Order: sequence, then structure tokens, then C-alpha cells
Amino acid sequence: MLSAWASICRFSKRSLVPIADQPRAVKRVIFHTTQKSNGVETIHLPLSDLKQIAGRAGRFKTAHQATTSDAAAASNSVVDMDDVKKLDSPAQETVGCVTTYRPEDFSYLKKNLSKELKDIKTARIFPPTLIIERFASYFPPGTPFSYIISRLHTVSELHPRFEFCELNDQLGIADVIHSVKNLSIQERLTFCAAPINLRDKDDSAFLRSLAECVAQNRTAPLLDLEPLPLKNMDAKLKDPHQYLHSLERLHKMLITYLWLSYRFPHIVISRRLANYCKKLVEDQIERTLASCSAARVSNMNEKIETARQDESDQATIQQDASGEATVQQDDPIEVPTQRVPSLR
Repeated sequence: MLSAWASICRFSKRSLVPIADQPRAVKRVIFHTTQKSNGVETIHLPLSDLKQIAGRAGRFKTAHQATTSDAAAASNSVVDMDDVKKLDSPAQETVGCVTTYRPEDFSYLKKNLSKELKDIKTARIFPPTLIIERFASYFPPGTPFSYIISRLHTVSELHPRFEFCELNDQLGIADVIHSVKNLSIQERLTFCAAPINLRDKDDSAFLRSLAECVAQNRTAPLLDLEPLPLKNMDAKLKDPHQYLHSLERLHKMLITYLWLSYRFPHIVISRRLANYCKKLVEDQIERTLASCSAARVSNMNEKIETARQDESDQATIQQDASGEATVQQDDPIEVPTQRVPSLR
């Protein structure tokens, strides 16, 4: 069996016909947890995320149901002159079910799903390219593009209904490609909007290599990009979490390559090969997740349950201690004493 790297190298010029995914019927949605990490700490899912995920229950119908209903409609489409046209019955409303894996998360889910989302009072916008180009002309050549954008956000005045988008990712990308010469303002803005996270050095090197190709008007075939770790698919790592992390990084790079192929089609030319590699990475991620033993998942669940039980026991001990202190303070216990006759 050929490895993933060999299958990429043997990729031919045959056309790849994309297969459209049929909408699947989702009857119920089960939350494994109602918490997530925001990169700093673990927080509860906000109301918007809860409703977005729970709203997928009962959303679609199966392909078989759609085919059956279409065939029935086609068979009933031919009518005679004497037939009475019947009114179409209203479509049956689909109802979905939402629940949680753990009972303690269900109260949080039920309480928040009954709430209404707050009205959006402001809209976030980004300055147009013409405004940024005109504003950048007031600065001397060589001024960092990240400083120009942040300065424009500082001096601009907006209507109370609008506010600027956050610039954390854009400023980081602007600093990475700052030393790349011969890039126009429009091209720098395009790279700043690329869907990539610069947490690792390999991501920065990958994006910089693509920016250099655009600046030099040189094609960027997928297999010629050295920072792209395609061999990670064949790496044999003992830790599956580390292996999954490497596959996710590779998948994000391929997504960025595909995204840039629609903006610079004459430079980023290996779109079909990138789609093929992305499919291989996704299949490898699915196989790796399936190979994870259920014992490791149950062990993690046991740790969570143990931590929650410890918290519950600690709260019970604190309540008992506060109750004993109240009894000793409010209701003092009288200890009977026995009189000893004095000896004279």
C-alpha cells in the first residue's frame, strides 16, 4: 500500500470531480460538554454558540426522504381537466432534540436555551483599501504596515453604530511579511486577511514563502514549498495528540494555500493537488481519532468526575463546618456539674 507521501507524488493530471455532500437528517444533538477553552481558561459556552449548535437538531431531511417526496410530487403532477386541484398540505415541521452527556450540564443548557439573544447594537467594519492606501502615502517608505493600520484605527472617528474589527491577527501577519519587498498595499491587505494562525514558526515561514512568490511574480507549486510539512502524514509518533496537532497544522496550511489560490491564481497554481492533499489529511485525522482507545476517553471522564466529586465533597465539608460553628455560637451546650462536699 502506497504511503500518503507517495500517493501525493504519484498524483496525475486527471480531473477530480467533487462529490457534493448530501444533507443529513439530524434528529438530536448531544453536548459532550458545555465548556470550552478560550486559550487562557475554561469557560462556559456563550449563548450564541449554544443556540447555533443546538439549532442544527431537526434541520435537514435525509436524501431518501427528499428523493421519495420528489418522486411522489412528479407522479401527481399530471392531472385531468375534471380533477379538482387540492390545496397543498402544509409541510410538517421537523422537531429536534437537544440534551447533554452529563446531567450536571443539562441545567446550564436548559436555562440558557430559554433566553433570548441580545440585540446587535454595533457592526464591525474594516477600512476600505483606497482609504488605507491614501493614509499610507502620508508615511515615509519603510514604515511597518502594522503601525499604519493601528494608527489609522486610533485616529479614525466612527458613528456609534460602528466599530473597527480587532486587529490582533492582522497585525501579526503584517509584521511577518513586513520585510518582503515589492508587495503593494492591496497584496498586503490580502495576506493580512488570510485564514492562518501564526502560533508556530512553521506557519510564519509558510506564509512568508507565499508572500515572496507573489512579490517576485513567481509561481508557487505546492510540492516546492519547503515550510509545508507534507511528510507529517507518514510520521510515526507515539503520542496521538501530538500527531493530531501536526495534522491540524498541515490542514490549516492547505486551507490557506487554497484560499490564496483564488486571490492569486497565476501564482498559487496547485489548487487541485491541494484539494487532494487536504482530503488525505482529513482521512488521516479521522483514522487517528478512530484509533484512540475508549479506555483513554473513559479515563479522562473518570478524572473529570473525580474532580467534580472532590469539589462537591469540599463544599459539603465547608457547609458542615459552618453549621457546627453556628450551633456552637448560638446554642451552647450546658455541661452538668456535680458538687463535691467539702471536707472540714
